[in-house]
Amino acid sequence: MWLDPQRGWEPVRVTFSRDGEIQQEMRASLRNYDGVWYPESVALFIREHKAGREPMETIRIHYALFNQPDQPTRLTPKDIGIEAGANVHFWDENHKPIEMMTWDGEKPVPVEEFERRLSAGEVRIGPGLLRIQAKHAAEQAAAYARQAQTALQQAESAEAGADASVTRDSFSKAPPDRIDSLFEQYTRWFMARYRLDDEQTQKAWVICRESEARARGLVARHRREIVELDTRLKEASSSRAGDADETRARLNARRAELLEPIVRLFEQEFKPRLERLLTRAQRERARTSSSPAP
Repeated sequence: MWLDPQRGWEPVRVTFSRDGEIQQEMRASLRNYDGVWYPESVALFIREHKAGREPMETIRIHYALFNQPDQPTRLTPKDIGIEAGANVHFWDENHKPIEMMTWDGEKPVPVEEFERRLSAGEVRIGPGLLRIQAKHAAEQAAAYARQAQTALQQAESAEAGADASVTRDSFSKAPPDRIDSLFEQYTRWFMARYRLDDEQTQKAWVICRESEARARGLVARHRREIVELDTRLKEASSSRAGDADETRARLNARRAELLEPIVRLFEQEFKPRLERLLTRAQRERARTSSSPAP
């Protein structure tokens, strides 16, 4: 966070980084409203939008009032635009992510609880977040559609069945920061295997990115323990102790237990959503080809 000492120490730049790379950035220009420094414009940059070189969205404030007698004395998250469905990240003292929850309109709740209540109609994602998600998904779909031709050309030259390597075991072996990438790996195989058209490709990428985001949230909840398990597994692999095999089995079992919600997401939601994009002709063509089914 960058503060401007000449303008009330208000923030003019805020960044969010992961693994040393900036994922999101906010830049603000300030204006004095009746003695209070407040943003006149706020530009939001994200890595996925034009490589972060141009703002995905710019908010402009035309006027602002402060310390008026009819204004509330207490602001809530809703007053500052925090809507139901927003992610709430928790960090440790070393700025390492330890957990992610979802704001339900009143308080942070576990991601799985929010999704369950969302499916049951008990909560709704805020309209502002829905607009941002729709805009982001449309931009991503347009960009990913350009990749469709390459994938289809690859399918024409060689059968893609040999690349269907994402299985339950893949999640047990992947490091925490690579688990979400397995969804993209499978999506690319799926597009080539079934030779999706442009519209199907766009929808497949939207499904992929939505699933990746949910997977990252699930990983974030247990990241610290998964990293510790991986460290202990590495130590156990090089150990000559008599109980090394038993230790590895116990650690692997615990790791699999932590990753089970992601495996369920992959097997029971993500893959069926992709399958529903297919036509009968595509299924039949894949069934009669020489490539093995996934």
